Amino acid sequence: QSGSGSSPSTTGSASGGVIKTVAIKETEYKLSPSSVTLGKPGTYAFKAENNGSTQHSLTIEGKGVKGDEVELEQTLSPGQSDVLTVTFQKSGTYEMYCPVDGHEQEGMKGEVVVK
Repeated sequence: QSGSGSSPSTTGSASGGVIKTVAIKETEYKLSPSSVTLGKPGTYAFKAENNGSTQHSLTIEGKGVKGDEVELEQTLSPGQSDVLTVTFQKSGTYEMYCPVDGHEQEGMKGEVVVK
């Protein structure tokens, strides 16, 4: 990390730079939006906001993310939010869902399409 005068809002090919932040609102039992389209592979931040009345979290998985899946480090209590940073190494369709209890089966799932 050198002290170059670039501001954090600059997007580009800087390593570790987040291209875009996507807000995902979580309620019982859905993700909003449930489908996210991203313009190109790279690193994105998903801001998971628990607007529900029970605990939720967020997992994104698919071939092309590190370890095939990335998950929030903590479960979100109602009213909490946290940011999940995901690097998509290639184009494709990835799954996102809430890994808590059986929430995915209840419909708390969606997809991320990387162009």
